[in-house]
Amino acid sequence: MTSAMTRIPEDLENQSLAFNAERLERVRHQKMLYTMVSAATGATALALGSIVAPTGLLLLGSTFDAVTVLNKYARIEKVIELLLQEFGELDVQVFPALETLTDEGSQKGYGQIDLYIRFPKKTQIFITIRSMGENTVVYNEAKGSLLIKRSRGRTSEVQPCPMTGLNENKQWLVRNRKAFDLSSNQVLKTVTAKVLVIWKNTKLADHREELYSNIGKEKYLTLFKEGTKTFVVEQERLANFVRDWLAHINN
Repeated sequence: MTSAMTRIPEDLENQSLAFNAERLERVRHQKMLYTMVSAATGATALALGSIVAPTGLLLLGSTFDAVTVLNKYARIEKVIELLLQEFGELDVQVFPALETLTDEGSQKGYGQIDLYIRFPKKTQIFITIRSMGENTVVYNEAKGSLLIKRSRGRTSEVQPCPMTGLNENKQWLVRNRKAFDLSSNQVLKTVTAKVLVIWKNTKLADHREELYSNIGKEKYLTLFKEGTKTFVVEQERLANFVRDWLAHINN
């Protein structure tokens, strides 16, 4: 077993467990509130919407309807539960749904970090979760973009581009590192993975062998945009990817 998978001391583990439990509870609380908003109508929904967004979590604004945000929180909740179940005995820290829309350095349309997870002194992972219904996601090599291929053969580009969004996430962290008690060296020199998680019924098409990277024991679709790479992983393979990534960076 590699050093990345070594169990942390009990006192540090308890700190991490409390840290993560509090953030998971925030997500669950937000999901409950957005459930109420989505069930309400008119003035009642507006009144509820004005109280459901504490600082540091996703805001309900004109670009998001309550059901969309509710589904986003439900997905984030399930991913956190999975990661804590699989890696709870490691020194993992989870930061869900950080808000970047008010950051002047952010590009329009790339406002959310769905999940930022950190294994201190080892690695940091940015995660974006996307559901495209019962369709298939295909990478268009010529355009360097992701497409949604629907059952009747129609295609459309995934917007906003999740790969560009993940690049924005890293830049946002550099600018806001003090909020995480991180130095610039800790942000810039920490081994980083950017992961697009394809959710549930959405399928990921098979691609050319050359587009896959060997990470640990498995191969993962690896796409390059703006000079950086994004790993594209189906929901059911996320835990395997994180496990393989931890082993990979310690080889």
